[in-house]
Amino acid sequence: MRNAKRLTYYKEGCTGSPVIYAPSERSSLGLLLQWYLMCSYLYYEQARLVVPDETFDMWCRILQENWDDFDHRHKYLVCENDLKSGTGYALKYPLIVQHAALGLTRLIVRLP
Repeated sequence: MRNAKRLTYYKEGCTGSPVIYAPSERSSLGLLLQWYLMCSYLYYEQARLVVPDETFDMWCRILQENWDDFDHRHKYLVCENDLKSGTGYALKYPLIVQHAALGLTRLIVRLP
């Protein structure tokens, strides 16, 4: 993915380190929303910090600024006040988001 901020995570028992490309400012808004939902679920429901606060805040700002410019099947789960507050605390997460987020954590053992 071009222009993506590179976040490196380590898989347990691996000598190499798989790389996950988190969305950047230039990523599609739908992709940002997906990561916002997954990372919110992991943080608020699973007590796992996956991306730095600065990155999460950037996603919230970008989504809020462009809220009327994109569609996504899970957009109804989020209100602009959540984004303005930089939180996903009050969200209800559908199973597909939960499973995708937990799948992501199978790759992630610890932050560098």
